[in-house]
Amino acid sequence: MPPEISDEKRREGPSPHYVFAHQLLKELVKDERFWSALSRSTDNDDGAAEHVFRKMWADCGGDDALRPKPERISGGVLVRMPPPDEITECWYVVIFPTDTKRRYYTLEKSISVDVLCEWTDEAHVSFGPCSRNEDEFIAAARKKLLQATAN
Repeated sequence: MPPEISDEKRREGPSPHYVFAHQLLKELVKDERFWSALSRSTDNDDGAAEHVFRKMWADCGGDDALRPKPERISGGVLVRMPPPDEITECWYVVIFPTDTKRRYYTLEKSISVDVLCEWTDEAHVSFGPCSRNEDEFIAAARKKLLQATAN
């Protein structure tokens, strides 16, 4: 995208933070090649995932000093986002692979509380209040994953 279009789009559209978590990353993890590379890189800690995230963040218009950081966790990948400024921006994203797809959970800033959400193929689903504590968020997302895959 030419810089003049990119700059104009940033002024008028959603924040880089929103675009990264709710659009770009959400769509890319559906791609098997991207997911495989992300999983391998976070497992090996070879810096490739950090490099790709830095480029994606820059393409969204984000500040390089504050960029998303991926990390392998048991059964998935956690993405620590820069602190959100606006409602619906994320504190974290956690992605869990299942047999058929990847489940994509977010912890989003809201007016008074933080909210656990999931992007499905059909919709953006809000599960209600959730702790901002990283471990508690991961546990809450994992619980939703277990409930969803048990059905």
